Amino acid sequence: MTKTRHALRLARASWTVVRSDPWLLAVPALSAISILFVIAICFVPAVVLTVSDHSQVFVLAAVLIATYPLTLIGVFFRFAFVIVVSERMDDRHLSIGQGLAKAWRGRDAIVRWSLIATCAALLFRALRQIPLLGGVAGSIASALLGIAWGAVTFFVVPVIALEDLRGRRALDRSAELFRERWGLEVLGVASITGIFVLGTIVGAFVMTIAIAAVHTSTVAVIVLVLVSVLGLITAILAATAVQQTFGVALYRYATGRPLPPSFSATDLQAAVRPKRLRGWLGG
Repeated sequence: MTKTRHALRLARASWTVVRSDPWLLAVPALSAISILFVIAICFVPAVVLTVSDHSQVFVLAAVLIATYPLTLIGVFFRFAFVIVVSERMDDRHLSIGQGLAKAWRGRDAIVRWSLIATCAALLFRALRQIPLLGGVAGSIASALLGIAWGAVTFFVVPVIALEDLRGRRALDRSAELFRERWGLEVLGVASITGIFVLGTIVGAFVMTIAIAAVHTSTVAVIVLVLVSVLGLITAILAATAVQQTFGVALYRYATGRPLPPSFSATDLQAAVRPKRLRGWLGG
């Protein structure tokens, strides 16, 4: 429970950063719009062809085709977000446009890392299809490797954005930080996700009651539905922004960079402490 409390307080501190500048939500919003555009281009034709020919091959092809651009979009906008938030934490103002411009200038490193991340994602997916590992065993192996990969690569984008490292060097640096500082990355992200999921459930319950109360008015129902949809979208964007801010905060602390007063030194020391594990991950 102590670890959870530290993670929750760091999540609250991350939320304070995002709340102080709502324009930060523009970056995950642009990312979501770009992702939806790619999905529409790749998957709508595949679904149409699947329905007409009753074959799953088109959907599988769409997955293979879309994996890289979707990864690239995610990395690009996270890069921009890291740059902007890190500048905010240094008490310097950097506009969203300037952050995106810096991400574009770093496109070579972004392209390289996105390719590595895509290959890893496809490898984990392929494990589920191997005859000897198929079914439950393949899913378990894929999940465990995915967790390990996520932990080792947790700091990759901040490393690329703030240390100007590329490809394998960025991966090695992220793994080095992970080995030296065994933290609460997964617990922190899970806590943030849990908070927003709980808030969404409560909001949905309240809206359901409200809609039931005004169901005789078509206009009122439409307004409440629109408010619900906008609220859900805002919650998703806020959760994404807070999670990424949390990652930047842990990276900055692990590398000795200053943080805003809202981040408690006690919580940070508990979240990023010397790692005790041994073996490949522990060094």
